[in-house]
Amino acid sequence: MLIKKLCLVIIFIAAYTYIMVNYPSDFIKSLGYNNLLDLYASQVSSRSDFNIIYNPGLRKCNIILGNIKTQSVIPGDYNNYGEEMQRFIIGDKQAIIECSGLDAWHTSKTGAKYLAQIRDKGYRVVVFDGGHHLPTLGLSPDLIIVPEMAGYAVHAYMLDGIKVDVIKQMAADIKSPSVIVTVPRWALVKSDASLNNMTRRVFKECYYRNDVNESFKPICTSGMSKNNGVVFAYINRQDINSIMSNCRELGLKDVRKIYVAFNYNYFSEPGAEQFRESMQESLGLPVLRVNEPVKTFNVLFR
Repeated sequence: MLIKKLCLVIIFIAAYTYIMVNYPSDFIKSLGYNNLLDLYASQVSSRSDFNIIYNPGLRKCNIILGNIKTQSVIPGDYNNYGEEMQRFIIGDKQAIIECSGLDAWHTSKTGAKYLAQIRDKGYRVVVFDGGHHLPTLGLSPDLIIVPEMAGYAVHAYMLDGIKVDVIKQMAADIKSPSVIVTVPRWALVKSDASLNNMTRRVFKECYYRNDVNESFKPICTSGMSKNNGVVFAYINRQDINSIMSNCRELGLKDVRKIYVAFNYNYFSEPGAEQFRESMQESLGLPVLRVNEPVKTFNVLFR
């Protein structure tokens, strides 16, 4: 009987931790979620390993990396990204940490206007947990943190995992100036304590690159970006005509290839492949599909 009770307790703790680390409901939050999450984050993010997998050196700013001040933007139902940007720009923080919604917002006309302002103020950090972050590769954030599980960057519920090796390969393809770091998926949760702790630890291990005066002219449209002859596109329920229109809006004369990632919550793999082939035929350019229908729950069984 004692062993059965102990097993039940272990199962409960494991299940609660899984839900806590991902996107819990308000009911779960009411069961001490915030307190447990902060405790988990403060303990794990300050001790877990990380690995710098792509390192061109950090863009030099007048910031002491060993004592950098960070601002994280936690996903929520009431995020006002414009207000978050203003808070960062006028505040004393030196790096802003962005998750899915805010990162995607930067490909909108309104969000793109803030990219240069962030750069003037300090560093932009992106948590890259799936293919929905693909366009950020073209927008050159200073630091990309990849929560990794079984070799994939994966999200809690979005079916759009992407292999870490593929992210590294694409960064090298465009000679990206972004420093890319992997951390264990279980070691990074979307809380202030976790994101800030991990980011500050990574910055302490960074060094500057030599080219100080770098031009920065981000090119993007909704769900897409372009950098050094490559387009990065996230396909999320859009129809083929709108995708074609967005690609042409970026300008294709200097483009040599297009990388695409799909949200497999809305596409089957055959459907995604058919969409890719249609894009390639219509645009007359190589179109490469770079992600797979995996998330944190099923990636271990791939």
